[in-house]
Amino acid sequence: MSAKLKIGILGGGGILTAHAPGYTRLADLCEVVVAETDPSRHSEIRRLLGENVAM
Repeated sequence: MSAKLKIGILGGGGILTAHAPGYTRLADLCEVVVAETDPSRHSEIRRLLGENVAM
């Protein structure tokens, strides 16, 4: 079994909404880490990518 592809995203704003469905469909192949300094966005990021997303 190969390692998961690690994807880093800077910011949890608009474009993440467009890409999140693809990342969640490929969750068994990739691990997403989001760098977002605004805590008010964290709940929306978790809603889009799942509770276990790294931030």
